[in-house]
Amino acid sequence: MTDTPVSTDVSTNQMTIEEFVRLYDTEGAFEIIDGERKPVSPTVAGHNYIAKIILAALIKYEQQTGVGEVFFETPYIQLDTFDSQWVTGSKVPDLLFVLADSLRTYREETPDWKAKPLIIIPDVVVEVVSQNDLYSDIAKKIAIYQDEGVSLIWIVDPQTENVTVHTQDRNQSTQLTKTMVLQGGDLLPDFELKLMDVFA
Repeated sequence: MTDTPVSTDVSTNQMTIEEFVRLYDTEGAFEIIDGERKPVSPTVAGHNYIAKIILAALIKYEQQTGVGEVFFETPYIQLDTFDSQWVTGSKVPDLLFVLADSLRTYREETPDWKAKPLIIIPDVVVEVVSQNDLYSDIAKKIAIYQDEGVSLIWIVDPQTENVTVHTQDRNQSTQLTKTMVLQGGDLLPDFELKLMDVFA
């Protein structure tokens, strides 16, 4: 999540994948939420430091297990339909993780995947909370991820030094403190990360 306020949201009609890529390259990172284009501001060093620690742990995990792949500040988009070129939404989590089987199928069905943003719903997303993030905005984004089908959401808060774990069960979340261990559960078996290392 962004560290500084962003400029006024821009209402947008549907755009093609090509237009999305062009705007992303020329105007900078943005998300499309509820029909509005929301610029993503650069993050500060502390934000990136925490994201980098989690990224390193997930890279090590993917190399050891082959369970899937992790991506850093990578946009993923939604289309009208599977074979459509019209972008209806996009997100840029700090980190996202896609399971190997889903990623393999996606790449087989999308031969030009290297030239496009990800057109797949991630299995795991990680958002690092910034000082200027409002609780209502965080809650809304969690709900959007759940609506899209993201199975596991880690909200990392450097200010309180805790991580809140959300799943598809909207009635339950788990808060982990600095002295605890973040685990991947059934989705990422054997993944563990000491939060003492994250909030060093």
